[in-house]
Amino acid sequence: MIPKKSHLLTAIGWLFLLPAILFVYVNVMRYEIGIEPWVDPFRWFAADSLTRQILMSPMLLLGGSLLGVVLNLFAVLKLRAQKTDGEFCLTASIKPRLWNVVAGATGALVFMVLFGYAIVENIGHH
Repeated sequence: MIPKKSHLLTAIGWLFLLPAILFVYVNVMRYEIGIEPWVDPFRWFAADSLTRQILMSPMLLLGGSLLGVVLNLFAVLKLRAQKTDGEFCLTASIKPRLWNVVAGATGALVFMVLFGYAIVENIGHH
């Protein structure tokens, strides 16, 4: 059975969101709350420093969360363009699906947290 386009986009979107969500979870638990997280995939999968740098690269974390948001938007957003009487009309309709909305909102929140952290961290060094 072939999955629907929206289900496939949801699954791929969650896969792109997962590293950023886990990164925020681990760092909030460890540095803000002071509790060692019971799940730390960056220690499990990144024994050497090169792999750890790749897994925690800003491009992967920020880009993955943004791509996850975009993929989930594509699953719920339908755009229609038409030209009538010399006028260009663009119509957007949204068919909200629970998991796409949850993934989009989670991805947007994680992206904002990571982007804000990146700005604050880089401003503090100058």
